[in-house]
Amino acid sequence: MLKNVSSISNKKYVPPHYATKSFPIAEKKSLKKEFILQPEAFPALTGLSQPTSHPILSFAQAAQTTKETKTVKETELLLPGWLYLRRKNGKIEYKSGPTNPQRYPSLETAEEADNRLSRLLLKYRLAREQYVRDNDVLHLGDYSEYYNIKTLQEQFDDEDLVMLKTEYEYRSSDSSDTE
Repeated sequence: MLKNVSSISNKKYVPPHYATKSFPIAEKKSLKKEFILQPEAFPALTGLSQPTSHPILSFAQAAQTTKETKTVKETELLLPGWLYLRRKNGKIEYKSGPTNPQRYPSLETAEEADNRLSRLLLKYRLAREQYVRDNDVLHLGDYSEYYNIKTLQEQFDDEDLVMLKTEYEYRSSDSSDTE
């Protein structure tokens, strides 16, 4: 009996798929490597740069494109309201951008910018508060204090309508009183 145990322990483990010959072992084949050169996939470098008499030594020089530069007036480069300083030939030059707001209607006054910022902040505050209300309704259902009430946007729209009606009634009453 000891003899059988020692003979079994000397054998190496053989995986089941190698032990039985009923399943054929797949032969390993190398992958087919095919490469077809397509000229349209690679841009030609000959048309990108100007012909030179000296040979091109690097890829960076070969791929360098020559751009046509438009002549731009210096006044077009100056932004409205900016002051440009530079030193040229030992002297300091001052150039200021245009200040005529009619030429640049996109420039907004400080009051317009403030109003735009106020509207934007109000929009985001409403969205954040509405998000909190929606989550409350989602988690609590009909136990929420916001269940079945109008959204904040609808409430603001209703208030705007009331304000417009009162303003219209006020103006119409003023015009009838003066006649």
